[in-house]
Amino acid sequence: MTLSPRPAAVPRPFARRSATGCAVVAILLLPVPAAAWSDSTRERMSQDVARLLPTALAKQVARNQRAHLEGWRDAPAPGAADTAIETRVEAARQSLRKREGGKAFVRSLGAVCRVVADADDPLGGVSLAAVEMRTQGRAADFDRYAQSVRGRAPVVFAGWADGTALLADLPAFGTRVRDRAAADVDPLRRAYDADGRPDASKRFDDRSVPFAIASLSWSRAVSDCANVILAIWKSAGGDIAGTPWLDPKAAPRPPAKGSS
Repeated sequence: MTLSPRPAAVPRPFARRSATGCAVVAILLLPVPAAAWSDSTRERMSQDVARLLPTALAKQVARNQRAHLEGWRDAPAPGAADTAIETRVEAARQSLRKREGGKAFVRSLGAVCRVVADADDPLGGVSLAAVEMRTQGRAADFDRYAQSVRGRAPVVFAGWADGTALLADLPAFGTRVRDRAAADVDPLRRAYDADGRPDASKRFDDRSVPFAIASLSWSRAVSDCANVILAIWKSAGGDIAGTPWLDPKAAPRPPAKGSS
């Protein structure tokens, strides 16, 4: 009989770290749901963005609404999220330079908005906490909650940025947006942990931290999408007449029929 040496005891600190590491690996190996914003949320966001666009551009979007929503629903390829904003903005600018117009151009703008809005999604990131929230079903619950908050809280537009500077450093813009959204993950997790159920939003009130995050995230997504679209439009000499807060005679257009 051959005897094997008895394995040495595993030091306790190492054992704890190993258990934690195994848990992390297990979570990372699970199939991870897509970013939390649903298609219905994106459609409502697209309506809010359209209210802020120059008249000429807003008319193009309205005429090609189906193509625009197709762009909003166009998820980036796996692993391409970090560069998706730059790639899609360049595609939209190329479409303008080629004078494609119509459906192709409007769809490209929707595709830009998809990745910008996703960057503003606090539970759409790649952090372990965000991934856990998605696998637990909490992100889908927060998405439904954000839509309900939009029905009670107005969109607060952040104002027009320097479009030239924005386009000149899109990686910095994307990093800034994602980092800002990531800062809201832990407060959301604490709120869900305190309730203990995946549908915790049913018990959040309008003075809660999740209410503030949902309202802010929505407003930031709308503001960021509008700013990037306007920067693309202006870079090609697009007519900006009728742009709210740029044209003194303009005001935000009323909500689309069926929206609030």
